[in-house]
Amino acid sequence: MNTEIIISIAASVLGTMSLAFSWYCFSIYRGQRSYIEVSSERIAELKNSLETNNEILEINKTYMSDQARRIAWLETRVRRPGSKNTDVLSAQVIERDSKPTITEKRHRVLTLASQGMDIESISSTTGMMPGEVELILNLNRQSPAYI
Repeated sequence: MNTEIIISIAASVLGTMSLAFSWYCFSIYRGQRSYIEVSSERIAELKNSLETNNEILEINKTYMSDQARRIAWLETRVRRPGSKNTDVLSAQVIERDSKPTITEKRHRVLTLASQGMDIESISSTTGMMPGEVELILNLNRQSPAYI
């Protein structure tokens, strides 16, 4: 009878230990499962972000190629045969028969501003009103880079 009691006690202790170990393993599994779910969500967010960034990159590529074509076109208009200075972005006054367009004014204002001139200096150099120069500079700051 003693051996039967010892065997039953040992069996109940082993059963209890098995239950405790199973519960421990289950709690670890639940914790790991939550990490996997969070990681899966983060991977999905990163994929969406990557797709968005690729779309923005394509838009910027198109924009930059358009700008390169415009710069090349402007260079052909600005350069004159026999001129020594071929720098398109120089602040020299280009004498013309007609009035400059708003795009040319904007380009000239932005070029002078990038050279460090203040609004008053730019307005006196270009012959524009200071408010117009300030408006062009403010609009350029507000425009998105990829449009």
